[in-house]
Amino acid sequence: MKYFKKTLVFMIAFCLAISLTLPAGLLASDLPKFVFIATNPQGSIYYTFGSVLGKVLDDHSGIGARVRPSGGSSAYIPAISQGKIDLGVNNANDVRMAYRGMKPFVKSPNIRVLTVMCPLLVGMLVRNNSDIMTMQDMRGKRVASKFPAQLSIVYCIGGMMAADGLSWEDVKEVPVTNVVVGVQALIENRLDVTSFAVMAAKVKEAHSTIPGGIRWLSINASKEGAERMAKVFPGSYPFLMKANAKGTVGITKDTNVQAYDVFLTGGTTLSNDAAYTIVKTLHGHPAEIQKGHGLLRRFGTDQMVKSNVTIPYHDGAIKFYKEAGLWSAEMDKIQKGLLSEAAK
Repeated sequence: MKYFKKTLVFMIAFCLAISLTLPAGLLASDLPKFVFIATNPQGSIYYTFGSVLGKVLDDHSGIGARVRPSGGSSAYIPAISQGKIDLGVNNANDVRMAYRGMKPFVKSPNIRVLTVMCPLLVGMLVRNNSDIMTMQDMRGKRVASKFPAQLSIVYCIGGMMAADGLSWEDVKEVPVTNVVVGVQALIENRLDVTSFAVMAAKVKEAHSTIPGGIRWLSINASKEGAERMAKVFPGSYPFLMKANAKGTVGITKDTNVQAYDVFLTGGTTLSNDAAYTIVKTLHGHPAEIQKGHGLLRRFGTDQMVKSNVTIPYHDGAIKFYKEAGLWSAEMDKIQKGLLSEAAK
């Protein structure tokens, strides 16, 4: 009996210790042991973002996390909506179109926002020795196009061209699979202009590989230009990068690039407990996220909930945001409106 009592006391103490390592109100059985975070290919900014968030979750949430790179978000957004993969790093326009079933995206009505991460800064890049000095100089030049694995890039580039009064009809389209392939084609001199995230590792590779490096084109940041860009690529807006900004290459003078928000997303099949734990963990470790990449310095706990999101938030995330005082009556109205817009 004495041995039994000692064993019982030990087991109770052990279970208590385990429970204290988990978010309040959750047991280990309530959480998945492991989650995968879908991203664009290695070398892309989304892959880096996914790696940073995955490490924070791995270290602090009680949920193991690993990045699963793929050809592009057009491929993995449907998988998230269908519950075939847990999480994804996606931009506001990709999920906006997929959620509503807008062609050419696959209908993905079950995708949800967990958190807004930061604005993504993208631009048009050329070889530094190119005679293309302005966006207008793109006329008749070879420009990366199609992007079947990342369909929103067509709108992204189209928006930047529209800001300057250009369209795809003004350039020579060079089909590429995704943005990484586009930059590789620039390195190999198979095209003249492509688009990529300003601080991505692949851009730095191109800058060090191409003789003379790369250079960014400045887009039209006037009120009219911004309106034309947002009409083609909703949610986008101009962003001024200062010359030689930290973490950048090829920006030798003040340059206007394109900005739009990046989300961490999950499907409705992700449990409320898991979503709650994930956003609570990220909210509790902003410094670790911010030091993971130059763009992530703009991650802020007060920006995890934004009224301009393009798809609904996950119910489990909403539960945490209400507890943290980040959710408002206005967000309830926005959430209700977004839920009504899902593809049928």
